[in-house]
Amino acid sequence: METNDVTRVGADAPLAHAIDRLTARSHAFLVGAGISFPAGVPTAAPFRLKLLHGLGLNEVDITQYIRANVPFESLVEVLMGLTDCTALLQLFRGREPALGHRVIARLAKCNLVSVIITTNFDCLLEAALASEGVSFDVLTSERSFDSLDWSSPHLLLIKLHGTIDDLDELAITIRKVAARQFADIDRK
Repeated sequence: METNDVTRVGADAPLAHAIDRLTARSHAFLVGAGISFPAGVPTAAPFRLKLLHGLGLNEVDITQYIRANVPFESLVEVLMGLTDCTALLQLFRGREPALGHRVIARLAKCNLVSVIITTNFDCLLEAALASEGVSFDVLTSERSFDSLDWSSPHLLLIKLHGTIDDLDELAITIRKVAARQFADIDRK
């Protein structure tokens, strides 16, 4: 029996269906820290622990701090206000894109991705897209979000928390995220 995408049966049917759906149109991706972790970029929880240990807090204090559910962005905001965090933020530079970045970039190269929304401020998606020759527009601030052109012929990379390439804007974004998270905590 000859098969095609519609009549596939058995174990290959779910995979064939997924491939058919993926290649039928362009998609949007929402990605967070998990995509950059394999590239060596720290996620919030271990990064926060390293910071708290580095500040000399003992285990009891660290446990209380974590239980208080203080937003990560608030800790970073305080540090950014007290010291030059340029060296600290270098942890997010000098990495190579991980498999997830490269897969999304290859899908974008095939015109299967039109929008990527990320909470990451590293530049690994940009590096992966550039290495595949994908034209893209990066939006990293409220000002750029306000002028968003959904009809752009380029892929849109929307970085909700800003970018490591603009530390001033990153600081403003972190401050706003922290304020929103505290407001949410107060409402509970």
